[in-house]
Amino acid sequence: MAIPKKTVVKTSPVGHVWNAIKTIPLVVKEIPNLPRGKLVKLTGVFMCGSSLLYYFTGPSIYNWEMRRVREAEMLEKFGLKKSSTPPGTARPFSHSYGLDFRAQFEA
Repeated sequence: MAIPKKTVVKTSPVGHVWNAIKTIPLVVKEIPNLPRGKLVKLTGVFMCGSSLLYYFTGPSIYNWEMRRVREAEMLEKFGLKKSSTPPGTARPFSHSYGLDFRAQFEA
């Protein structure tokens, strides 16, 4: 006699997410019973995640803005004075696309 095979239950990705959400209370209850090594790893994951979230919502935006300021200061140091257009966009479009009002302002 052969050993009967277990039926495989196919679930969709939404089903997998729902099963993961259902197990959250069980996992949270087991946190106090974790061994010291796993508890340290879990704490490290939370600390790194919160640090990355803080960096991407705050200092990275500041660093991006300050990079643009440094570029502008460097261009000014090398002789480029204040310009009405950002560097590299001084050449006008080859077609007007109906949005070029320079002729009206110059007249």
